[in-house]
Amino acid sequence: MIGNQQQATSNKQRTTSIKFLFWFYALFVIYGVTMPLQPDLTRSGMMHRWKHVERIPFLNSEGCRLSLGDAVGNILFFMPFGLFLHGWRQARRLETSVLSRDQLGISQSLLAALAFSSAIECGQLFLDGRVTSINDVINNLVGALIGARLAVAHPGLVANTWEALKRMARLRPLWALWMATMVVQTIIALAPFDFTLKMESFQRQWLRWQYSWQELRSVGQNHLVAGSWLQNFPHRERLLASLLCTSGCAVLLGALTIWCWRRYWLHSVRIFGGLTSALLGFYPALAVLQFTVQSIHPYPFFALAGVLGVIAGMLLMEACLRLVAFLPAWRER
Repeated sequence: MIGNQQQATSNKQRTTSIKFLFWFYALFVIYGVTMPLQPDLTRSGMMHRWKHVERIPFLNSEGCRLSLGDAVGNILFFMPFGLFLHGWRQARRLETSVLSRDQLGISQSLLAALAFSSAIECGQLFLDGRVTSINDVINNLVGALIGARLAVAHPGLVANTWEALKRMARLRPLWALWMATMVVQTIIALAPFDFTLKMESFQRQWLRWQYSWQELRSVGQNHLVAGSWLQNFPHRERLLASLLCTSGCAVLLGALTIWCWRRYWLHSVRIFGGLTSALLGFYPALAVLQFTVQSIHPYPFFALAGVLGVIAGMLLMEACLRLVAFLPAWRER
């Protein structure tokens, strides 16, 4: 009897965890497709967006073939919807001990994905700079279908992964903080997540990067002696904010890397090398991903600030740990 009660409590906790993940992801999707929030309820604006609605599957509003990159991006973006929603339904059935074949179908998950995606696309009619597209709905459905199929093929995948993460956070809190900092840095670097894989967007971002680099060089050459070159740099507020956030997270990541290694894997040189290599490649990878976000202005110093911050954080933490270890021996003398 006690074992059954414990199992029921465990099943309820798993259901609650997956429910939280699903609603968190749903809010993340709404944020990603609406930010930057620029509502436009004027008649001319709504008529313009209605005219450019993509009504024909696999064709854009200009009659050209749909971009493969955007299609793949929408599919990947909506896969967690089917995975989390169907995983939530599986956990609820396990909690109530109802496991009939009909209820294990994925039709309800697909209907929910269709309703959610359609509501998002309709809402984009009221947002400036957004395009309502039947292609997005189709691609979102395909992504939700893949996610639901994955949940069917691997029951308990979401719940088991979430429980493993919580267990790790209890046993190795420093390691959990390290990963959480990585997630925070990724969010800061890539928000507002309006990704696109169109070639013209890459070209526009590359031109922005070149412009920032040229302006940085010219302003630095002209005002370096006076010491006021940064005040004349275009978008200096964004540059300063980006550099401060990046450097702060990088220093924290570097410090946590040394601390985690000394706390959990002191005798493993391979793990230390892997963590260091991952961090040193993390910021260049984020810099490349920034070229896929339309609303981000990529800066030349982002990757450099991240790499130097990681190195500085590792050196500072190593120095602090050595100092803490040296003080007791010095006092004994």
